[in-house]
Amino acid sequence: MFLIRLLTSSIPLLAINSAAVAQSPNVSIREIQRTVHRKPDSLGVRKTKPRNTKLSVTVFVRDSIGDSGLTRNCMLARGVASGMFATAGVHINWRTGQPKAYELGRPILIDITSNTPEEFHRGVLAYALVFEGDYIRVFYDRIKNPDRPYATVRLLAHVMVHEIAHILEGVDGHSEHGIMKSSWTPDDVVQLVYQPLTFDPEDVQLIRKGLALRDTAARIAPFDEFLHGSAPIE
Repeated sequence: MFLIRLLTSSIPLLAINSAAVAQSPNVSIREIQRTVHRKPDSLGVRKTKPRNTKLSVTVFVRDSIGDSGLTRNCMLARGVASGMFATAGVHINWRTGQPKAYELGRPILIDITSNTPEEFHRGVLAYALVFEGDYIRVFYDRIKNPDRPYATVRLLAHVMVHEIAHILEGVDGHSEHGIMKSSWTPDDVVQLVYQPLTFDPEDVQLIRKGLALRDTAARIAPFDEFLHGSAPIE
């Protein structure tokens, strides 16, 4: 199981002011320079030349927390996340609700939850069942900032991208820089509001290799067999 944390010693006012920010411990990791001078576009994602081979994965998003703004925030976050994965040559087929048995391919389910007990994975924004390969839980109450909805959208997008990438890579390791760092610094959080964090080249290779293997396995066994653990991916 992978857990994502924010490294927060003194998050600037522009960044998210959430329970996770207040509770996360300091971790000694390398920081990257902030880029707050660049004005974000509507999605804040640079247009990049698509790769020759396009891979895709279906991701279901399920929520029932009764937050009036979540539907819009989630829709915008999916757009940002799609742009980030496009830089790796990966297309995300977004769906809502629960995957059905015999779903085409091997979809990923993201549960967006709230009212998280303080002691439950303290300071963590989300986790993925990396080796099971099909489930992510996002703690929306630790991401949402009512005063900064745009920042909420951007952080939600990055959390989803990070966790989806872990499942596609099939490993729980991390990179020194960018979206796949083990913890994000205050400068990282400022940057992601203006410009998306990026994948390291090694992560791009792992994502594409893992997704190709995932597609091959999904053609051998239907999705419900994965749910019942009878057709694991090695």
